[in-house]
Parts: sequence; C-alpha cells; structure tokens
Amino acid sequence: DVEGQRSDFQFRLVRAAVPGSEGRFPCDGRYTGWFMLQQGAPKGKLKVDDRELNLTFEPRPDGEGHAVAGAGVNKFGRFKVEGSLKADGSLEMFRTYETKKTPQNSLASKNGR
Repeated sequence: DVEGQRSDFQFRLVRAAVPGSEGRFPCDGRYTGWFMLQQGAPKGKLKVDDRELNLTFEPRPDGEGHAVAGAGVNKFGRFKVEGSLKADGSLEMFRTYETKKTPQNSLASKNGR
C-alpha cells in the first residue's frame, strides 16, 4: 500500500446484469478495462488489462453515492474490488488479490502444519 497513490484506469460495460439496464448509471454487470501500474524508475508505468470484471453498485443509506463491489482477473491473478462511487461521479476502488497455493503449502496443510 502506498498512501495517496493513484492510477489512471478505464472500465467499459460489456454486458449489463439486467438486460435493458445499459442506459442507467451506475449499471451492475460485466466490465472490461485497464489500469496503469506505477513502477519504480526507470520502468515507468505498465498498462494492465482487467478481464471478467463483474461490478455491483449498491446505493448508500445516506444517499451519498454507491458502494462498489466485485471481482475480476488480470495478469497478476484473481482479485476482489471494493470501493465507493460518489455522487459527483468520482470512483475510488481498492483491489485485493487472491493468494496462490503452492505445492509446498498444500503438502504442509495435509501434514497438519
């Protein structure tokens, strides 16, 4: 985690969860998109494509936008997202990647470790 780190990104609706709701904003459904991963010098930024990104938007009880939740996959693996879509249209989301089980971890769990 890097406090205050921001990345350019783009999401595009591929298929609405409810047919005919494509014109609503926000719209639950399957999205595709990308984000720019910030890397240390001299590498610069790396474009990472997101696939199979399913997002849902739940209105907040206080009427101040929507809670965002979902899951997807990219070159780093499967991830979950959560965040907030504010009434002014600004979006803040955080990703949590699933950890991969290694053969060593699987063997240790079988042996009761």
